[in-house]
Amino acid sequence: MLIDLHAHAPHPGYYDQHPHWGPFFEQHEDDDIKLRVGDWIFGLGSPERKAAVRSGTGPKLADYLARRADPTTRLAGMDAAGQNLQVVSVPSHCYMYWTEAEFAVPFARKVNDVLAEYCSHAPDRLMFSAHVPLNAPEAAAIELRRACTELGVKGLVAGGANFGGLEFHSPELDIVWSTLCDLDLPMFIHGYNQSVTWGKKANEDHYETTAIIGMQYDETRCFWNLICGGVLNRFPNLKITLHTVAVTFLTN
Repeated sequence: MLIDLHAHAPHPGYYDQHPHWGPFFEQHEDDDIKLRVGDWIFGLGSPERKAAVRSGTGPKLADYLARRADPTTRLAGMDAAGQNLQVVSVPSHCYMYWTEAEFAVPFARKVNDVLAEYCSHAPDRLMFSAHVPLNAPEAAAIELRRACTELGVKGLVAGGANFGGLEFHSPELDIVWSTLCDLDLPMFIHGYNQSVTWGKKANEDHYETTAIIGMQYDETRCFWNLICGGVLNRFPNLKITLHTVAVTFLTN
């Protein structure tokens, strides 16, 4: 059986949730569809799709969103790749750790509800990892437990660093690690573009260095903070997979 443990699911059902942070899919003046989170803008197209845009045959926003929301589109792609099962999750640009808790908390609930409904169309092939507002640890623990007991999530997806100023070794986050252990759920670490937090300077990171280089740095910080900060001593049953640095360890 071939399982894709980490597949992004940028579903339009949890987009357009905030007047500034969005997140938004937008069709720009050059007719290309781009992602915007606050002031940060990211082109989504493959070279083939960008060529189609230049030739005037690129997708329109409504069609693009409809395909993103349709699980049969994903299932067809899985069949073509020979995949039996995918565990989908919110893309890292939507973690929203950099926003106020008043938005981050209900946004996480929305993400989990949307992904649960999406996966319900093919429960034998589509599963999902929970998203929680790690910048609000107590609320994060509550949402994690709800997502597990009510929605049947298979784990938690999380960034590697900077949860609204908190880090993995911050005592405030112990309630989340305790809940993960209590529920016996694994955590998948995936860094995020820190430039999304830069406000008006967000697009000065012209070559996505906070993704290409920064994600490895953030995930290494995660690994180091877990060890040096004593998290694995306090929670020896915590199960963690690190994404970019390709290190997997289970502490049992």
